[in-house]
Amino acid sequence: MQEFTNLSYTTSEQHKDLTEARMKRDNADVEEISSKLVVWSPFSPDPSLRNIATGVVAEEGVNVHEYESIGHKIMHKMIGQPAFTFTFRRKDKAITLGQTSSIRVAPDRTIDSALLFQRFLVVSQTGELALEEVMHYELSPFLPALFEARDIFRKADKPQLAHAICDHASDAILQSVLETECHVLDGGSLLHQVPWKRGQNYGEIAQSYADFTVRHYGSATTVVFDGYEEGPSIKDNTHQRRGHNSHHIVHFTADTEFSGKKEEFLSRDVNKQTLIKMIIAELRRSGFDVVNAPGDADVDIVKAAVRASLVHTTTLIGEDTDLLVLLLYYAQRDSKDLYYKSGKAKADGSFKVYDIKHLQEILGHDVCSQLMFIHAMTGCDTTSRIFTVGKKAAFQKLVKGDSVLQLCAGAFTIPNQTADVIDDLGCQAMVILFGGKSTDSLATTRFNTFSKKVVSASSFVTPERLPPTESATRLHCRRVYYQIMVWMGTYKGMDATNWGWDLQDNRFVPLMSRMNAAPDNLLKVIHCNCSTACKTLRCSCRRYGLPCTTVCGLCQLEECDNPHNKFLPDESDND
Repeated sequence: MQEFTNLSYTTSEQHKDLTEARMKRDNADVEEISSKLVVWSPFSPDPSLRNIATGVVAEEGVNVHEYESIGHKIMHKMIGQPAFTFTFRRKDKAITLGQTSSIRVAPDRTIDSALLFQRFLVVSQTGELALEEVMHYELSPFLPALFEARDIFRKADKPQLAHAICDHASDAILQSVLETECHVLDGGSLLHQVPWKRGQNYGEIAQSYADFTVRHYGSATTVVFDGYEEGPSIKDNTHQRRGHNSHHIVHFTADTEFSGKKEEFLSRDVNKQTLIKMIIAELRRSGFDVVNAPGDADVDIVKAAVRASLVHTTTLIGEDTDLLVLLLYYAQRDSKDLYYKSGKAKADGSFKVYDIKHLQEILGHDVCSQLMFIHAMTGCDTTSRIFTVGKKAAFQKLVKGDSVLQLCAGAFTIPNQTADVIDDLGCQAMVILFGGKSTDSLATTRFNTFSKKVVSASSFVTPERLPPTESATRLHCRRVYYQIMVWMGTYKGMDATNWGWDLQDNRFVPLMSRMNAAPDNLLKVIHCNCSTACKTLRCSCRRYGLPCTTVCGLCQLEECDNPHNKFLPDESDND
């Protein structure tokens, strides 16, 4: 019939996988998968559990890879249970990477220090102790005047000191600065100035920092980055605070495409340090002088700017008040013009610029060196903010010539001071900061402050509004002195554990006090009647952050798991 009708019948491959368009798309997919496998090989020797597409590394608690054994355990629990009433408990389920997005820092935040303070005061009035004697003790599970939770400093309001300096020496504050011959950049501040674009890989992000630096500051620029060492550091407390919502560690290379949010990525020091190494390589390739400090870079940044100012007019770009304080201490009188400029523009587009040499002339040599004491005493990265004591008020007391405060501030800048000298002068300074007399003790100042606030307050006086106890102040002032010695570069040979710090689990934790929270006879009134080992917050001692005592319940008959049962060294021990 085909020959008769002069027609022919033909057919083609009908399966969609054999079409030219599909084969072209498949080839493109294979190339993309191959490129991913080059960056993230599933056969690498890295034993960590991670997402090979994003590089995100799982935390220790993630166990989704053990799904089979987890499933068998759940099935075993189901045996003999009614099918329609059986429920799957969350604790029995596998934990995935997406379920561990943050890290818990302070499990003791539930402790109500104000309630415990009230109870201690009420109980003390029924005993033989006078209120003034009771005020020698903190009457709280932690020190609310210095700590917002156990072992967690109150966050310092560092810019407050810069604002106070501006108000006092407004003639030395400029809205702009003429072109200077040299720039020194704080690498930590630079990290946050450059925006990241969607779809960039980490190599392109690193290159964008070099391009940004060339475009805004020119080639005569030095960039100094912080180093993030694995060992313990006195900035561990600050890193812990900044990382309390930190996200996952990411393993990446220059070809890995960035995904997620920039601030979440930079919240982990490991991620930040790896990226910094890439940025340093690009900056050096572009001809910049780059320094990667072994630890905190503040002193290195300032010294780099001071060295440059001996030869060139120099501007230091940064955001940290520490840099301003250190510039006023380190800057040389015979140098060329030296400026400190904020990297962020104000709402009107202008920048705040500090003329360092002019500021030194206004403040004077003594105040410029004593500012380190005011800054550290009222809170920096390694010391706590003092509740109700602001940096501005402390600064004004200093510049107005308070002789006791000036004496204490000067002594804290002298190397090789003994702990006893620092303890005594620090307690005097704390009394002055709370408006007391130089002859008053801290216990007297606490009592007087409490009495005044009770008369004028419309509600109950909370413990954080009182000065810290003498024991807590001594440890705080030792940390202040140690930090000042670090800034001055004279801390070599000093052991941080002798200066207000304790080494726990390879990180430095601030010592809060060497005294019990209250007198022994008051502690005996608040006790638990636990029949178990005080493993949960049902234990009243544990809930209030107090140690168990001999008058507690059956928990004393076995090993008690109350984490607050710590040995308290004698206050008279010589560190």
